[in-house]
Amino acid sequence: MTDIFKEWSSGVKTHRDHFVVGFTKEEIVQRLKMFTGDLSDGLIKERLKLKDTRDWKFKEAREKAKKVNFEDKIYPYAYRPFDKNFPRISAIAIFHIHS
Repeated sequence: MTDIFKEWSSGVKTHRDHFVVGFTKEEIVQRLKMFTGDLSDGLIKERLKLKDTRDWKFKEAREKAKKVNFEDKIYPYAYRPFDKNFPRISAIAIFHIHS
């Protein structure tokens, strides 16, 4: 493999692929609308299966995401090399907001 790929990285790590990666932009927009909507934090955490991590705090990310036009932050990308389901869509930019 190193003969084929001279440069490499471990790739994008969202730690929440189930939330920010999808097959359509609409799928992700619906999740993000729920995330930035008026439902309680507890309900959103449960429905979207999100939790705090060392580097990402749900409440802070939710407050920051409400200030972002997230539809402009959704891009196609190669989820995994040689993935036959390409293209996948991701809202990765929103989750680079660390606390």
